[in-house]
Amino acid sequence: ALVGCGEDQTAKTLEDQNKTSQYWLELSKDTEARLEIDTIYPGVSVMGMDLGGKTQAEAKTLIEQEINDQILSHEVVLTYEDQEWSFSFEELGISADAEVIAQRAYDVGRSGDLRQRAQFVAGLLQENEDIQIDTVFDEEQLMAIVESLEDEIKQEAVNAELSRKKNKFVIKPEVNGIELDAAMTVKDIQAVIQSGENNQKISLSVK
Repeated sequence: ALVGCGEDQTAKTLEDQNKTSQYWLELSKDTEARLEIDTIYPGVSVMGMDLGGKTQAEAKTLIEQEINDQILSHEVVLTYEDQEWSFSFEELGISADAEVIAQRAYDVGRSGDLRQRAQFVAGLLQENEDIQIDTVFDEEQLMAIVESLEDEIKQEAVNAELSRKKNKFVIKPEVNGIELDAAMTVKDIQAVIQSGENNQKISLSVK
């Protein structure tokens, strides 16, 4: 009888182990099914715009609109003394790649093993993942815009002159030349835009 009891216990243990293995197998399949979806996970946003449940194509369209409304329409005002020139970000050659940003949003929560991913995606519901839009500069276009202002501020240097009129000496003072420092101005514009301080006035650098 004792032998039979031991066999029954062993059989029950094996049955429990099989049930446990089956449970975790089904749970893994369910978890994988929940994770392997073709949309962006809930809790993922771009500049505060919720993209959870959107496909990459849908996200790209929304991000493009956000770029147009929130970035390219912003202006930079360049100044020199009492003169001002306004340019939109788009005119200055500033852009952002909506497709790349949509891919970044889609990739959130898709690295690591199944358990790591499940934990991370679950955490998104408590603490969202917000992706910022990185701007790209077309430096040639930006430089061309800045250099177009050269003639507006350029002042040729004039040497001092001493002349005599009606038995009196007249001194014409020296005038220092002014030239646009285009390279430094471009750096100043880039620094302001990257800082997020939009619609700011930036003084042209001269030398």
